[in-house]
Formats: sequence, structure tokens, C-alpha cells
Amino acid sequence: MNGILVINKDKGYTSHDAVAVIKRLTQEKHLGHTGTLDPNATGVLPICFGYCTRLIEYIDNVPKEYVAEAKLGIRTDTQDIWGNVIQDQNVAEISENEILNIIDHYVGDITQVPSIYSSVRVNGRHLYSYAHSGETVDIPSREVKVFSIDLLSFDPLEDTFSIKVSCGRGTYIRTIISDIGDELGCGACMTSLVRTSACGFDIRDSVSLEELKEMSPEEIESHIHPAKSAVSSMNRVDIDESQKIDFANGKHLKAAQNNMSSEAPVCIFYNGELCGIGKWDNPNRIKPEKVFIR
Repeated sequence: MNGILVINKDKGYTSHDAVAVIKRLTQEKHLGHTGTLDPNATGVLPICFGYCTRLIEYIDNVPKEYVAEAKLGIRTDTQDIWGNVIQDQNVAEISENEILNIIDHYVGDITQVPSIYSSVRVNGRHLYSYAHSGETVDIPSREVKVFSIDLLSFDPLEDTFSIKVSCGRGTYIRTIISDIGDELGCGACMTSLVRTSACGFDIRDSVSLEELKEMSPEEIESHIHPAKSAVSSMNRVDIDESQKIDFANGKHLKAAQNNMSSEAPVCIFYNGELCGIGKWDNPNRIKPEKVFIR
């Protein structure tokens, strides 16, 4: 089986749990997920089957979109409501304009210091492993990209707000919320997180694990998206039959780079189907990087 199954992950499941459930339901062995979702987060989790697992490194770079809710006045050690509270204070009068002005500081190329309760690796270990063993570690800052943040709601009576964030790989939404709270002077923590889009798939394309458990293997397979649906935002070159044979045998392809970036991977298509991924060797030649055909 080859393709991508878009899960709407429920609370309580790790991303690994979700893969284990899909393995059991489909009896497929060669599958994996794209960007990890924390157990308390919900939403879009693409599961790749067969050769599509070799696409993960490319499609996981497509911008993701999240909707998050936050509570002002509370700081926790995890930067979300499920951690230990380290500060709970009354919130002075804050206006919507203040929040809007501060939100703008977190759009663009920004620097984050993630929580020690995160999956970022330091010295070869996940940060959360240091936290669980009671060890301290210096957490380096990370450069991430945020394309936009929209304020969806603000309730000054409940000291809550919600935001929609479009961002690149590795961005921690709870860290954005915590940093916004710090700038406001009262602290803040995330209270819910839904990933509404990832790898080019919208939450409307997704199906829940509970729904899948009620389906036959054939019904599950009908929800699997073809590989080409995940690479629509990437550069593309269409080839003829003789080039297809060359590409399948690992030979370079002659093609015009035109306005494509020399650094970006390029999808190779024949007759509307994805054959693999290549990289520009020079402005007139593509070197095969991943070949999906024989």
C-alpha cells in the first residue's frame, strides 16, 4: 500500500500510538507519521504508507496551521495547562490592541527557547528525558519561521485568548503563547491546541481513529490519498517515457531549471504520476534523489 492517510488525532494518543493503531487495522508494516503531535494536542497527523515514508522529509517542511487557546496569568513548567503551575496571578487590565501589537513581534524569523518538556534533542537526548530524570541542561535557542498569527478571540473577563498560527517546521505554539504572556507581564499558558493543516492536508481531509476502527480494510484504503496530493506545492518536472526509463535506472535527466530554485527538491512526474524526487545538478540536469518506480 502506498499513499497518505490523514488522521484527526484525538487527545490521549501519542503520535506513535496512532501509528500503532493504524498498523493493527491495516496489517501494513511500512508506515510512519510526519511532524509529531503531543498527546494533549488534536488534529491533522498524516500517516505515510509504503514509498511515501520517503517523502516525509520533504512534505514535513510545508507550512502547518494551528488554532490554540491560552489563559493569561498562569505560568507552568511545560508552558501549557497540563504542567505544574509555577505562577498564578491576577491579570491587570489588558486590551485587545496590546495583544495584537505583541503578536506582531512573533511573525517572521523568530528565536525560541522551547520548554524542557519538549521533544527537541540536546546532546542526542530529548529534552523531556532530562526533565523526567530531574537533570538540568542548557537549552539552546532555535530559529523558526512564523508566517502569520491571527487573534481569533479575546475575553478580558476570563483572561483568555485564541490564535491561529501558520508556521514552519519545529515551531512550538506553546512557547509563542508563553512569550506573549511574558511580554504582557502576566504570563500565559496554552490550554488547547488543534493542528488544522499539515503537509498540504486540511483537517477536513482527515478521519478519526475511532471512525477508522469501525471500517473494513477496504474502506480504510478508500481514505488514502495518492502521493502526488502531498507534493502539490513543490517544484515539478514532467518527463517522457524514455526519460522515465533513465530515471528508474538512476540516470540524470536533462531538463530546463527555468525559475526553479537550485536548492529546492523537484518532483518528477510521468503521465500524471509521481516517479520520484530529484535535485538540480546544474541548470540543465537533474540528479535522482529518491526513485519510486522500477
